[in-house]
Amino acid sequence: MTQAKKKPSSTPTRSQRPARAGSQNSHEDVAAEPAGTAVVSGIALPMSKSQRTEVIGSTSTEPQPASAQQQLMRLLVRDEGATIDQMVSATGWKPHSVRAAMTGFRKKGYVIDSAKLDAVRTYRAVAPE
Repeated sequence: MTQAKKKPSSTPTRSQRPARAGSQNSHEDVAAEPAGTAVVSGIALPMSKSQRTEVIGSTSTEPQPASAQQQLMRLLVRDEGATIDQMVSATGWKPHSVRAAMTGFRKKGYVIDSAKLDAVRTYRAVAPE
Protein backbone atom coordinates (compact mmCIF):
# COMPACT_ATOMS: atom_id res chain seq x y z
CA MET A 1 0.00 0.00 0.00
CA THR A 2 1.46 3.30 -1.05
CA GLN A 3 0.73 6.56 0.63
CA ALA A 4 -0.27 9.53 -1.46
CA LYS A 5 1.94 12.55 -1.03
CA LYS A 6 0.24 15.58 0.37
CA LYS A 7 0.19 18.57 -1.96
CA PRO A 8 1.48 21.79 -0.45
CA SER A 9 -1.33 24.24 0.24
CA SER A 10 -1.37 27.41 -1.79
CA THR A 11 -3.14 29.27 1.03
CA PRO A 12 -0.65 31.08 3.30
CA THR A 13 -0.73 30.35 7.00
CA ARG A 14 -1.84 33.03 9.44
CA SER A 15 1.75 34.02 10.24
CA GLN A 16 2.56 34.31 6.51
CA ARG A 17 -0.38 36.60 5.71
CA PRO A 18 0.25 40.34 5.60
CA ALA A 19 -1.36 42.35 8.41
CA ARG A 20 -4.43 44.37 7.55
CA ALA A 21 -4.17 48.12 7.67
CA GLY A 22 -5.17 49.40 11.10
CA SER A 23 -5.35 45.95 12.69
CA GLN A 24 -4.05 45.44 16.18
CA ASN A 25 -1.92 42.52 15.02
CA SER A 26 0.25 44.67 12.80
CA HIS A 27 3.80 43.32 13.04
CA GLU A 28 5.30 46.66 12.03
CA ASP A 29 4.49 48.53 15.26
CA VAL A 30 5.12 46.13 18.13
CA ALA A 31 6.29 42.55 18.30
CA ALA A 32 3.37 40.58 19.74
CA GLU A 33 4.25 38.83 22.97
CA PRO A 34 1.89 36.55 24.85
CA ALA A 35 0.00 38.18 27.71
CA GLY A 36 1.85 37.88 30.98
CA THR A 37 5.36 38.00 29.52
CA ALA A 38 8.11 40.57 29.69
CA VAL A 39 10.88 40.95 27.16
CA VAL A 40 14.32 41.16 28.72
CA SER A 41 17.35 41.28 26.41
CA GLY A 42 15.20 39.94 23.58
CA ILE A 43 13.94 36.97 25.61
CA ALA A 44 10.27 36.66 26.59
CA LEU A 45 10.02 35.78 30.29
CA PRO A 46 6.83 34.89 32.20
CA MET A 47 5.64 37.39 34.82
CA SER A 48 3.99 36.74 38.15
CA LYS A 49 0.49 38.06 38.86
CA SER A 50 1.88 40.92 40.96
CA GLN A 51 4.26 41.91 38.18
CA ARG A 52 1.42 41.92 35.62
CA THR A 53 -0.58 44.16 37.96
CA GLU A 54 2.36 46.57 38.17
CA VAL A 55 2.65 46.69 34.39
CA ILE A 56 -1.06 47.30 33.95
CA GLY A 57 -0.85 50.06 36.53
CA SER A 58 -3.53 48.95 38.96
CA THR A 59 -2.54 50.71 42.16
CA SER A 60 -6.02 50.87 43.66
CA THR A 61 -6.00 50.38 47.43
CA GLU A 62 -9.77 50.30 47.82
CA PRO A 63 -11.23 46.85 48.50
CA GLN A 64 -13.07 45.00 45.78
CA PRO A 65 -16.86 44.80 46.11
CA ALA A 66 -18.22 41.68 47.78
CA SER A 67 -18.97 38.79 45.48
CA ALA A 68 -22.51 37.43 45.24
CA GLN A 69 -21.53 34.43 47.37
CA GLN A 70 -20.08 36.73 50.03
CA GLN A 71 -23.28 38.79 50.01
CA LEU A 72 -25.30 35.60 50.34
CA MET A 73 -23.22 34.41 53.28
CA ARG A 74 -23.56 37.78 55.03
CA LEU A 75 -27.33 37.45 54.80
CA LEU A 76 -27.32 33.86 56.06
CA VAL A 77 -25.10 34.38 59.11
CA ARG A 78 -27.24 37.22 60.49
CA ASP A 79 -29.28 36.39 63.57
CA GLU A 80 -32.53 36.81 61.64
CA GLY A 81 -31.23 34.81 58.65
CA ALA A 82 -32.65 35.39 55.18
CA THR A 83 -35.50 34.28 52.98
CA ILE A 84 -35.06 33.05 49.42
CA ASP A 85 -36.62 36.31 48.17
CA GLN A 86 -34.09 38.39 50.12
CA MET A 87 -31.20 36.32 48.79
CA VAL A 88 -32.52 36.53 45.20
CA SER A 89 -32.84 40.33 45.39
CA ALA A 90 -29.37 40.70 46.97
CA THR A 91 -27.54 38.53 44.42
CA GLY A 92 -29.65 38.90 41.29
CA TRP A 93 -29.71 35.11 40.98
CA LYS A 94 -32.69 32.85 40.42
CA PRO A 95 -34.05 30.86 43.39
CA HIS A 96 -32.57 27.56 42.19
CA SER A 97 -29.11 29.19 41.99
CA VAL A 98 -29.43 30.49 45.55
CA ARG A 99 -30.34 27.01 46.76
CA ALA A 100 -27.38 25.53 44.86
CA ALA A 101 -25.05 28.06 46.50
CA MET A 102 -26.38 27.04 49.92
CA THR A 103 -25.59 23.42 49.01
CA GLY A 104 -22.05 24.55 48.21
CA PHE A 105 -21.81 26.24 51.60
CA ARG A 106 -22.91 22.97 53.26
CA LYS A 107 -20.12 21.16 51.41
CA LYS A 108 -17.66 23.74 52.75
CA GLY A 109 -18.72 22.92 56.30
CA TYR A 110 -21.36 25.55 57.05
CA VAL A 111 -24.39 24.35 58.98
CA ILE A 112 -27.52 25.73 57.33
CA ASP A 113 -30.77 25.60 59.26
CA SER A 114 -34.21 26.54 58.02
CA ALA A 115 -37.44 27.34 59.79
CA LYS A 116 -40.89 28.05 58.41
CA LEU A 117 -42.80 30.81 60.16
CA ASP A 118 -46.10 32.18 58.80
CA ALA A 119 -45.62 30.32 55.48
CA VAL A 120 -42.20 31.96 54.93
CA ARG A 121 -39.06 29.82 55.11
CA THR A 122 -36.04 31.51 56.64
CA TYR A 123 -32.51 30.13 56.32
CA ARG A 124 -29.64 30.67 58.79
CA ALA A 125 -26.03 29.56 58.59
CA VAL A 126 -23.34 28.89 61.17
CA ALA A 127 -19.72 29.08 60.04
CA PRO A 128 -17.54 25.96 60.38
CA GLU A 129 -15.28 25.78 63.41
